[in-house]
Amino acid sequence: MPNISLVLIALAAAAQQRPPLRLVREFSLDAATGVSFGVIGGMDLGPDGAIAAVDIGNSVIYRFTPAGKLRDSLGHKGQGPGEFLASAGLAVGPAGEVALADISTRRLTMWNADGTLRGSAPVVGGMPIDLLWRGVTPVVGVMTFAPGVGATASFGPVVMGDQARQGEPIATFPDPRKEEWPTAVTCGMCRRALSPEGKLLGAAPDTIYRINEISADGRVLRSWQRTDIGAGRRTDEEVAALEKRIAAGPAGARPMPGGRPAPVIPRGDIRFRPRVQGFGFDRAGRLLALVSNAGSTSPVVDVFAADGTFLGTVRPAEHLRAFVIRGNRVIGLSETADGEHVIHVYRIE
Repeated sequence: MPNISLVLIALAAAAQQRPPLRLVREFSLDAATGVSFGVIGGMDLGPDGAIAAVDIGNSVIYRFTPAGKLRDSLGHKGQGPGEFLASAGLAVGPAGEVALADISTRRLTMWNADGTLRGSAPVVGGMPIDLLWRGVTPVVGVMTFAPGVGATASFGPVVMGDQARQGEPIATFPDPRKEEWPTAVTCGMCRRALSPEGKLLGAAPDTIYRINEISADGRVLRSWQRTDIGAGRRTDEEVAALEKRIAAGPAGARPMPGGRPAPVIPRGDIRFRPRVQGFGFDRAGRLLALVSNAGSTSPVVDVFAADGTFLGTVRPAEHLRAFVIRGNRVIGLSETADGEHVIHVYRIE
């Protein structure tokens, strides 16, 4: 007669190893769609599953239908209304409207769902660093600098007029110095998202595994983390290749369309991959986080319950470097062997 205790232990272990969900790839956006991406600097999903991606190499926003067909393009290179140079953040609203914050010109531009220009104005009160969408209003993140204080990031709803102003902040936090990273809540360059309740989520900096929900005054309200696993470590060959690129300076990076080089901006210990590359909530209230885990040669998706309980890990077939979630749909960014950007579209099951 089998030992009941051993059977139960075996069943529990099998349940823990079983992926908590499946990411079923529906299609990919690449040159076959009629678009040759330069450098994707941001992407988002509309409520209906439509896709928007900003190509900072070609200074254009491409929009695709939920089925992956090219719909149209928005904007072009420049510094006036409807134009942009570099993206600090791209977001799609509930009616399909699109907003983009330009870190170079410090402008915020919005288009209606039909592609017509709704408005464009300079962002005042700081340097734009991100753009998200909450309810019917975009949320802009700005960075300010003060002597003796350092940098402070603040996120709040956009008040649009002749100028784009930030309303009452939903979260404010100091941008930590490198020696403060081990205890920092988040940082200005860290990945961000919004909770279903509209609160700001921020990844902790560098190789720390922690995603925090942040209060208006910068306190941690709740966290999602794993203490039993470290950051993904690069191989010796990968470290050598990255050191070579850094030593070569900006000109040593992969060139963008038009011959302009893509800058190499290392952050933290280059022996480790960036810890968190994207996260968000799905329709079931689970937090999905694209992370570099020790022992994995490519980023994986860790899945948590809303209360922070770790549910398991999903390994996408593609090597993803960015990740956006809306409802039961996910888009992930990867590269081909020759450096072309590809967007993969998944369905959560």
